[in-house]
Amino acid sequence: MSLLLLCAWLLSADVRPLTLAQVCGTRWSKDTRHVTVAMRHAVFTRDHVRWAEHTHLIIDHHVPRELGGADTLANLWIQSKADAHRKDVEENRLKRAVCAGHVLLVEAQAQMRAWRP
Repeated sequence: MSLLLLCAWLLSADVRPLTLAQVCGTRWSKDTRHVTVAMRHAVFTRDHVRWAEHTHLIIDHHVPRELGGADTLANLWIQSKADAHRKDVEENRLKRAVCAGHVLLVEAQAQMRAWRP
């Protein structure tokens, strides 16, 4: 792991300090999420989107939970449902690559931070 990637990981507010075994051994669709309604409202306010539009949009994690992403405001953003679906495909690909040992977890997290629709 490069020193730059290590520093980015240590200073990041968007990931949890999980081991590779935890990331690869958790069934992420079954775990408990801690994104409250208040957090959802805060993201809409921060991003200047009217709450009335929330039924057409998704609150998503920049760094997905399945790659160690945290349930923090810094890691949440608003996406269209179509964009969220496209991002899900990339998240799943990266998780498989991380768990197979082809990609470092911090590199996959960095790729997800940089992902754009």
